[in-house]
Amino acid sequence: MLREWIEGEEEEYEIADVAASTPACMKQKPLSSGSLRHILRRVAGTKVRAIMEATLELHRASKRARRPPFIDNMREQLADSNPPLPSVLVVFSESDAIEAHFDDESQNMTEASPEPNLIIPLNAADHGTVKIAFTTVAVVCRTLAAATRLIDLMPGNERYQSDRDI
Repeated sequence: MLREWIEGEEEEYEIADVAASTPACMKQKPLSSGSLRHILRRVAGTKVRAIMEATLELHRASKRARRPPFIDNMREQLADSNPPLPSVLVVFSESDAIEAHFDDESQNMTEASPEPNLIIPLNAADHGTVKIAFTTVAVVCRTLAAATRLIDLMPGNERYQSDRDI
């Protein structure tokens, strides 16, 4: 999207080469959850098993709700907003292009508001939209918690872990 925005601009911009920083294994077609469960049955009591279980939990947590659709007036109200920053950032080596690109983008994150990541329509007079809204927020919280547990288990992240139990 940034490349599209700067196309035709006279000023030169440097955009980090995120694709070059992404390991080849991350570009492969992911295993299905069925394949992961099949492999999991064969892996016993190892850190690999814990990572696989955390991956499956993240998948289950993230699938519990769908993002509510944007309605036209929401789209109009947010037309001039910046794109969202990620809620979870995964870098593959310290100070890689992914981290550098995020750092650059986060410098300007408050220049336009809001920075929507998830927008949940809510009509307090409509019991159905209230239930959907709170269900969606709960799924977001469970997904972020599952992602945090998985990231804590990844090799090399021991120094970033907090004192919480995994």
